[in-house]
Amino acid sequence: MIEKTLKIEGMHCKKCVAKVEAALRGIDATSLDVNQDKNEALVCFENEIADALLSEAIQKVGFTLISIH
Repeated sequence: MIEKTLKIEGMHCKKCVAKVEAALRGIDATSLDVNQDKNEALVCFENEIADALLSEAIQKVGFTLISIH
């Protein structure tokens, strides 16, 4: 299992969190925890997912991916 922490800019409310969760589930996240207060998401995938794909998914729902660890 591959785990990544995404630093995301622009999440201000629970609707924002729901949008990010939906975007990440759409690219096969097996588990995720989106934290609005920390502006980050902890995501697990079965297979490697390209960082560019993660960035695109976050941007499509209106947010900016700052970094991936």
